Parts: sequence; structure tokens; C-alpha cells
Amino acid sequence: MYRSMIFIIMLGVLFGCQQQEQENDSTRNQANQGPPASIQKVPDSTQLIQELTLQVVYQNGEEVRVHYVQGEEEQWMYHNDLAEPSTIEDEELYDKLNQLTIDKGTFTEEVIQQMRYVFEFGGVYDVLDLEITFDDGTTRQYES
Repeated sequence: MYRSMIFIIMLGVLFGCQQQEQENDSTRNQANQGPPASIQKVPDSTQLIQELTLQVVYQNGEEVRVHYVQGEEEQWMYHNDLAEPSTIEDEELYDKLNQLTIDKGTFTEEVIQQMRYVFEFGGVYDVLDLEITFDDGTTRQYES
């Protein structure tokens, strides 16, 4: 009786190990096939943002100004009295814009937090005026 119980338990363990190995193979095959169809790549912000205008003014007169229009490099502008260097080249502005992960549904606090990080401003400012026009024509105004 004792031997038959041990035999049954060993069969259960053996069967369980085979089942686990089959599941592992199935998981590996799915991993090699890529992500599920429901996962989509999120476009970068330079594709989502048609136009961005940012102005931050401090009590002492220092400013941060950014202006970007998609596809019109001659209209790109970045000036930051708080950073060194205070102006940057077009390619550097494009790189900064690529760091943004916002869309028209992003909460105001998150948008402002990302702007502060990417465009390197902080502290207590008197005016923050931000307007973003997204690729579908939606315009969002953020102020504080």
C-alpha cells in the first residue's frame, strides 16, 4: 500500500514536470513571435505635437521660451536664461521634444512636470504659459 502511494505520487510529479515543460516551450514560442497584436507602438511627441509654445517668466526677469512648429525648422526656437548654453541648435530642440511622452489626454500636472524636466526650468516662477496643438487639431492651453 505504501509503495503504491509513492508510485502514484511519483507519477503525479513526473506528469506535472512534463506539463510545466510544455508550458515553458509554449511561452518561449510566444516570446519569439513578438508582442501581442493589441500592443501598439506609441508615436513620439514630434509626430503628435503640431505646434508648441512655452513661456516661463520669473520675478527677476529671467525667461524660458520655446517655440516649435512641426516641419518648419526655421520656426524652432529655444531660449533659457537658467541653462547653459541659453540657446540650442535645431537638432538639440528636436531631441528635447522627443523626450516628451505627452498627448492630448495627459493630465496638466504631468504635462507641466515633463516641460520642467525637458526644458530645464524649476523653482517659483511668476508666469507659465503653454499652448500645444496636437496632430488632430486639438489645442490645449496650460497656465499657472
